[in-house]
Amino acid sequence: MDINVKKQHEVAIVGLTGSLDVSVQQVFKDKLVTASHAHENDVVLDFSQVTFIDSSCLGTLVSLAKNLRENKGDIKLSNLRDDVRSIFQITRLDRVFEIFENNEEAVDSFYKKTH
Repeated sequence: MDINVKKQHEVAIVGLTGSLDVSVQQVFKDKLVTASHAHENDVVLDFSQVTFIDSSCLGTLVSLAKNLRENKGDIKLSNLRDDVRSIFQITRLDRVFEIFENNEEAVDSFYKKTH
């Protein structure tokens, strides 16, 4: 698992790589919390390089979303591969997270909301 962060407008875009499972869950959580605090309360997670996500990391995402939303921020997902998208659909987390085809659409959705 690898995480890189860049900023576009006032949104942190967090690029994720690899398999997100229980073996990396704590590191995943720590890096996401650090990225969200160091940048903005609005975060886009780029899943283009993610091959799998398990329940422990899904729980981490739900927890991060709750914290961001309590602080007037939000988290949105982009570039999900079909197999990863199906995990969000099966768990019905596609109702909790807005999912976009690409980073631009996700970032624009924040801009349209606030301006």
